[in-house]
Order: sequence, then C-alpha cells, then structure tokens
Amino acid sequence: VHANGFYKISFPFEPGSPVRVRLHVWPDNSSLDQRPDAHNHKWAFASRVLVGGLTHQIMLVRRGTGPYRHFEYVRIGNGHRFIRSGSAELALTRLEEAPTGIVYSMDSQTVHSVHSQDSEYAATLVVELAPARRHTDVYVADGVKPEGVTVVPRRLEADQIAATLADIVARMKGAARP
Repeated sequence: VHANGFYKISFPFEPGSPVRVRLHVWPDNSSLDQRPDAHNHKWAFASRVLVGGLTHQIMLVRRGTGPYRHFEYVRIGNGHRFIRSGSAELALTRLEEAPTGIVYSMDSQTVHSVHSQDSEYAATLVVELAPARRHTDVYVADGVKPEGVTVVPRRLEADQIAATLADIVARMKGAARP
C-alpha cells in the first residue's frame, strides 16, 4: 500500500532489468482519506488507465523558501526513508485528466500529485524505465514525514491481491459493454 493511498502491485522482474511493470489501484474513496503529496519519480514511466480515471496536478517548484517541506525519498532495504532537504514553493501549472483507455507518460523530473477522478475506483498499468537518480522528491504541504526512520509499507496479502486483480478484470469487462 503506497504512502499516497493506492495499491502498488509489482510484477516479477529479472534482476538488473531496466524496466519494471506495476499495477496501481485506487480503491473507491481512497482519495478522500488523504491528500496525495506532490512528488516526482526517480524514473520516467508510461501508464495506461485500465479502469476509471486520474487527475494529475502538474506543479512548478521553486526551491529554497515556501510552505512546502521538501524531502528526498530514498529506498533503504525493504522500505524507504524520508530525508529533509529544505523548503519549496509549489505553483499549479496545469491539470491533466487521464480517462479510461488513455496512455500517458511522464519524465522523472515532473512534479505532480495524482488522485482518482471523483474519488472513484481507478487502475493503471505502469511501465517504469531505468532509474535516472537515487531518490524521489516529495513535497509536503502540512504535517510531517517520519524523518530518519525506515518506513516499510503495509503489504497486501495474497488473497487481497487476487481479489484486486479479479475486481480489475470484472470492471474492465463491465466497461467494455456497449
């Protein structure tokens, strides 16, 4: 379960492969519980929306001053660590809608926040390219992140993954009907 509230289901991959494939799933109302943090990625990616839709808020970042706390999010073993890296000002530059069926891509530098449209169920298939750097930048408007400790995400059980996959397939079949 990702820190921004969605499920991240990783497919097996060959060690050393520059490409990874994942499913990202936003269960119904997952966007109501929390506001996703603005962030970029350490890798470029392409994604196809399988079910539902997403809204991306694309941001311009001015580092140095501002109300956002800037963290570097670094993988440590089976988890991640937030390392404080200053402050920033974020300005919304545009909204990008991604409805069912669309393929979109994003480079590793673009800062965005993403949530499912109308807090409804959404699922995407994501292909990540090789990492461009060691960390992801995360910008937090309020609250704090657990600095200096390794955060290990909550893992879904096998039956939860199977049910999620079955749910995606059922919703895709339902969406395909005229």
